[in-house]
Amino acid sequence: MCIRRLETGAGAGAGVHPGREVAMPHRETWTASWDLPAGTRAAAAARALAREALRGQGVADDLDDVILMVDELVTNAVVHGAGPVRLLLRRAGAQLFGEVSDTGAELPAAPLDQQVSAEGGRGLWLVAMLSSDHGVRPEPYGKTVWFSRPIGPWGC
Repeated sequence: MCIRRLETGAGAGAGVHPGREVAMPHRETWTASWDLPAGTRAAAAARALAREALRGQGVADDLDDVILMVDELVTNAVVHGAGPVRLLLRRAGAQLFGEVSDTGAELPAAPLDQQVSAEGGRGLWLVAMLSSDHGVRPEPYGKTVWFSRPIGPWGC
């Protein structure tokens, strides 16, 4: 819910009291997606696109954590998968979902919550630590690695 202070002026109907704070329902759903070429600039492009889209939706408090998860999943899709890469961000109520899909058939070798090793696995470990839930699902065309997390109030 967004709190908005009512002002005097046009549009103030009967029963509306100027200066009174009222709860306004925020948009319950929002989706943005991008297809990115699988190359060295994919993660940078994904970070910029996600940051701009989420800022446009009023996300501020959790923005850096979400951008880090997007970066890690896109990087993994480029390094370990096959292109193109699709990034999808979706809000459903107070929950944010992120998905990164690629056309590579190979699923991550270890569960996303596996212990970090000296050789690698930090990206998926970070996603596991920063998300409330995460996973991977096979698709007819490849795979999707996803995360979800509660998100603070969004702008009105």
